[in-house]
Amino acid sequence: SLPGLRTMSWTHFISLPCASPANVRKLNQYIDGVKAHPPAGVVDCVFNNPAQLHISVAMLMLNTEAERRLAHQVLQGMQAEIQLLLEGVALQVQLKGLKPRDQGADVASLTILYHRVEEVGGGNRLQALCDLLVARFQEAGLPGKYQNLEALHATFLNTRKNRFVPIDATTLVQAQAPDLMVTVPSVHISCMGTPGTKSVGDLRGYFYWISTVPLPA
Repeated sequence: SLPGLRTMSWTHFISLPCASPANVRKLNQYIDGVKAHPPAGVVDCVFNNPAQLHISVAMLMLNTEAERRLAHQVLQGMQAEIQLLLEGVALQVQLKGLKPRDQGADVASLTILYHRVEEVGGGNRLQALCDLLVARFQEAGLPGKYQNLEALHATFLNTRKNRFVPIDATTLVQAQAPDLMVTVPSVHISCMGTPGTKSVGDLRGYFYWISTVPLPA
C-alpha cells in the first residue's frame, strides 16, 4: 500500500469472480435460511449480493481516464504471463466457512464477516497470481491497497449498509455455511458501485468492469 491512502476513496478493485450459477444458488439458499431466524443485528441489507461474490486482490484509486487506461493496459499486457504462471491449468479455490475480518475479534460484535479462502490442492498458485498482479500494478505506479494471502477475502456481509451497527455472528461462525467450490474464470478490474452491473456468460449481474483477462478453464 502507499502511505496516506487509507482515508481516500477507492474507485476500482482487482477481483477474482466466484459467482458461478451453482454458488449463487447455494448462497441465496443459505442467506434465506439466515433471514428466517436472523441473529441479533442482522437485517436484509447487510448481506453481500451472491451474484457479486468475489475474492478481493487489491483496491485501486483510478480517478482519471489516463489511470483507467493504464490499468487496462497493465492487465491486458499480463495475459501471457498469467497463462505461463498457471501452466494452462484451472485455478480452483474453495470458500469454506465464515470468519471475522480480524483474528481474535469478538464474534458477538462484528461489522464484517468473510468467507474463508483456500486453494484446492494446497498449492500456492493463488498466492503467486496475486503476487504477480500486485507487482505489475505497483510497478506501473497505480495507487492502491494490495492484499497479502492472509488478507485475501470474499465478503459475506458488511454492516456498512446499516450504519455499521454490529451483529452477533456467533451462530454464523459456528454453523456450517455452504462450502463453495470455484474455478476462477478470470481477473477483473471492477468498478466500485456505479455504473451498475454486467452480465456475460455465467456472470449474471456481476460488477461492471473496465478490463478482464481469462484464466485457464
